[in-house]
Amino acid sequence: MALNLKNGDSMGFKGASVHTINESGRISIPAKTRELLKSVYSNETLVLAMLSTYIVAYPVQEWEKKEAELQARPPQNKNEANALRRLYANLEEVSIDKQGRILIPPALRARAQLTDECTIVGMDKRIEIWNKGLYDEVMAADDSSDEALGSQFNELIL
Repeated sequence: MALNLKNGDSMGFKGASVHTINESGRISIPAKTRELLKSVYSNETLVLAMLSTYIVAYPVQEWEKKEAELQARPPQNKNEANALRRLYANLEEVSIDKQGRILIPPALRARAQLTDECTIVGMDKRIEIWNKGLYDEVMAADDSSDEALGSQFNELIL
């Protein structure tokens, strides 16, 4: 995960790396991710949220922006209210320790099936923490060839 700063702007988190989860549920956060957290956010605290089968980790400032968006749009029905309730029930704030690790709480580890190895993926303003086997499966099954995506998508993202 690289750190690219130009005129004070960050290119964000990117790249993927595999890490081992220790017996107590700690995983190492890549050094370049920690550098970005310090230099851009002046903070090594992350907010963990569960999304379907993986964990999303936001720098606190980015999470606060997401939370403001959520508050600006109240739930429109029972399903949305339950989804929001589920999101907040599973939020955890964690700090990076002196060894560069975070502790993923047992409930989140269980939901994301994090038992041995995980893949940490940089996704601009957030990182994702996946069960390595599940991440590999999803990426292998993804039909992201140029023909399937279409040239317009490639133009949008590049």
